[in-house]
Amino acid sequence: IVPVELYINGEYRGSYNFTQHVGFANNSVSLDDETNATLLELDQYFDEAYKFRDSYFQLPVNIKEPDLSTYTDYAQQQLIENDFNAFTQKIYSGGADYEDDLDCEMFARYMLVNMLSQNLELLHPKSVYLYKEDLLSLHSKYIFGPAWDFDWGFGYEGTTSYCQRNAEQNFFTAYYDKGRPFFTNLFYNSDKVKRATYALWTKFLENDFDELLEYVDDYYAFANSSFVHNATKWGDGSKYDTFVSNCKTWLQQHAPGLRPHSGAGHRARRCEPRRCYQHCRRGVRDEQYPRN
Repeated sequence: IVPVELYINGEYRGSYNFTQHVGFANNSVSLDDETNATLLELDQYFDEAYKFRDSYFQLPVNIKEPDLSTYTDYAQQQLIENDFNAFTQKIYSGGADYEDDLDCEMFARYMLVNMLSQNLELLHPKSVYLYKEDLLSLHSKYIFGPAWDFDWGFGYEGTTSYCQRNAEQNFFTAYYDKGRPFFTNLFYNSDKVKRATYALWTKFLENDFDELLEYVDDYYAFANSSFVHNATKWGDGSKYDTFVSNCKTWLQQHAPGLRPHSGAGHRARRCEPRRCYQHCRRGVRDEQYPRN
């Protein structure tokens, strides 16, 4: 994220993040052909003009792409709803049939980012994006991403502070709402997801984690002058050296709990919305990570 020093009519207004808009574009979701594609957002705010709830988890689904206001009838929206309902039905069943409709490698990458940052917005859900390039193709798969909106990550959920608490908290039992049974089934019930996740986590923890800690220091050195300048306008940003230390400590405490296990695999029982809370409280899923 690039910090931007904002001036309006010569007046300094603080430091802001410069990022991209989520949508079908070269710098976001880049597709060869958008004709039959869709981009969906799972979000509790449920605030788009074109939206629906799936029939199995009651997930709030905003249709971000295509722009349905340009269509003359309901057929395209019905196609999107039917296709997503067919996907969630397979996930809800407790089996692994959804593997054929999911890019398992990309889902494993998506979960690595969100579990490492303890981004519990997935369990609400909020700001969860996924897309499918061709709704009419039997070979097109749902791809999770772009990864987005991490302001409720890094231990913030339930504490309103970053990198100070909940470093050892289990991702899947840390919060309950409609997103939890959906992501629990997705993550635990597919051997393809397990294998992809095992490979990614093993590589990351053994080869790349130290580089992440170095990046925390490098980014602080890069952005600190902007943080300090921002403090002159808004009164915050003067203790980021302490935050850097807290962040690295939190990551070092958090990451070992995500380390893959070796040994026999297991499959979670079906996690239903009305039963998931009681099951998880009783420890039915007491393992954070599916075994390979």
